[in-house]
Amino acid sequence: MQQKYNREELNSGRLFYGIKQTLRDKNKKFISTEFVESGKLYFKIKQFKFDDFKMYFGIDSKVDMKVKTYYVNDLSKNHLIRIDNDYYDIITIDVDSQKKYAYLYLQKRGGIDD
Repeated sequence: MQQKYNREELNSGRLFYGIKQTLRDKNKKFISTEFVESGKLYFKIKQFKFDDFKMYFGIDSKVDMKVKTYYVNDLSKNHLIRIDNDYYDIITIDVDSQKKYAYLYLQKRGGIDD
């Protein structure tokens, strides 16, 4: 008996992850802040489950979005996420047991300078 191909498509869009870099002039005066891209991933927006609320929604953090992406080694909580023109902080990264997919719990920022 042949096994059914059951692969979920990550078709909500592409996200970019990277770091925030401060640009300064020769006198060390602040000029601007820019987003330096480290990589990009396809993602799918996921619904929150009851366990997500118990585990990740506390008094000290607010989670705005849960997305499913492919797992990559170089993605960490220190990265910023850019989706379209919006920036997000990574609250938690939850990796599946086969290390194929990662679930990112994201908190929206007002802008890159926040």
